[in-house]
Amino acid sequence: MKLVTMKKMFFIFPLLSFLKGSSQDSLNEYLLYSKLRFDYDTTHFMRIEKKKQGYLFVFPADTVYMYKIDSAGLRSDTIPLISQSIYGPYKFRKKGNRILFRDASRSKKYNDLYELSNREFSAPDLFSTATDSYNIRATLLNPDTLLIVGNKKFFCFKYLQIVRYAGITYRTIYIDKKTFLPIRIDYYDDKALKYLNEEVFLLIDK
Repeated sequence: MKLVTMKKMFFIFPLLSFLKGSSQDSLNEYLLYSKLRFDYDTTHFMRIEKKKQGYLFVFPADTVYMYKIDSAGLRSDTIPLISQSIYGPYKFRKKGNRILFRDASRSKKYNDLYELSNREFSAPDLFSTATDSYNIRATLLNPDTLLIVGNKKFFCFKYLQIVRYAGITYRTIYIDKKTFLPIRIDYYDDKALKYLNEEVFLLIDK
């Protein structure tokens, strides 16, 4: 996988009340990169494409090579197989104290995505095909967070998410208040969020 070097610094501040409502216009494409702890290089994590039907979450393609081995132990008929995960298109909207989403590939109905309250709730995983499975435990940590990326400001909801698959993953996710897209995700080794393991962030090269 091609490695790139992060070119822009980003800062997170508590959102002051007088800054509300002044967020930048949304982008047509969002590029998110990931960086592991103690690693200086970044790798491409996901691209978010804005389409007429909604937003597509496009992950990098992987190539697997299939081949035959003859009686002499030599490889032949090598075939590259390219696989890529693409989720959506998603549309989002706010209704009351909830953020809703619609997966256009599955249904025309809007379903719950996030709650705008302090209580713990169940959320779906948009990075999968099982968007109807609410297997993520989530809690709103901060309803007013300002994330600055390059020369753009994103006013965000900050959530704690507990994901249980093979093990337990703790992560915080910053949701842009204008588009309801994930702008940043931090992965931790512990629920107290003291040991950062990986960070996923928006990169704007302008």
